[in-house]
Amino acid sequence: MKIEIFYFGLALVWGLALGLFYFGGLWWTLRIFTKKARPGFWFGLSFLIRSFVVMLFFWITVEKDIAAFFITFAGFFLMRFFLTHKLGVVQKGNGHAH
Repeated sequence: MKIEIFYFGLALVWGLALGLFYFGGLWWTLRIFTKKARPGFWFGLSFLIRSFVVMLFFWITVEKDIAAFFITFAGFFLMRFFLTHKLGVVQKGNGHAH
């Protein structure tokens, strides 16, 4: 029982890390590359890299244990909600985060 709790706790931390990588990378991309030449290229490249890495690690998790995958997936979206709350949402028109 203790091993399962540790294993599922590790899966949750893994999901939080993947969420930080994906959504933190998205935030970083939007902050940095909107000021660069050819931002569409950089957005696309960032999306491909972030998606490939996250899907690879989700696939590895699914291969190990389906329950761990769902916990990892939950951690991934928990990080999304946390970052959205922490970093804020930019309102259209004024460019300020709320």
